[in-house]
Amino acid sequence: MCRRLRERLRYWFDGTMDRGPSALIGWLGLASLALISVVSCLVVVFADKDTRNNGGWPGVVWMSLLRTLDPGTMGGDTGRPLFLLFMLMVTIGGIFIVSALIGVITTGLEARIQELRKGKSRLIEHGHTVVLGWSEQIFTGDRGVGGGQSE
Repeated sequence: MCRRLRERLRYWFDGTMDRGPSALIGWLGLASLALISVVSCLVVVFADKDTRNNGGWPGVVWMSLLRTLDPGTMGGDTGRPLFLLFMLMVTIGGIFIVSALIGVITTGLEARIQELRKGKSRLIEHGHTVVLGWSEQIFTGDRGVGGGQSE
């Protein structure tokens, strides 16, 4: 029963991953939210004094969010070693999540550019002439027929 459920969940997850960059960005957003929530809960439970010194639950969540997005934010942290360890954990997790986000966006943009280069985008222009198979041998203007040679 448990194995079957795990296989179904894995299949569902793989299906969402195939939906493109927007689905991947959504998953990374959920991973960020989970990381921030878990670390914030751990700080509130195990570092009560540091939680109070940093604005309670909302302050710790804000600190975790900033460290997820910008690793340099951690440079001025003060507190007990356990609190600093939790902030380091959220910073390292954030580095991985932001790196993956940059990779997903880059890959998505490259794929879109490749699609445009193939020339398979929809053509909505009208009143124009399309020359298929154009090369340097096709001339326009006063050169006339035969590649521009005079008689």
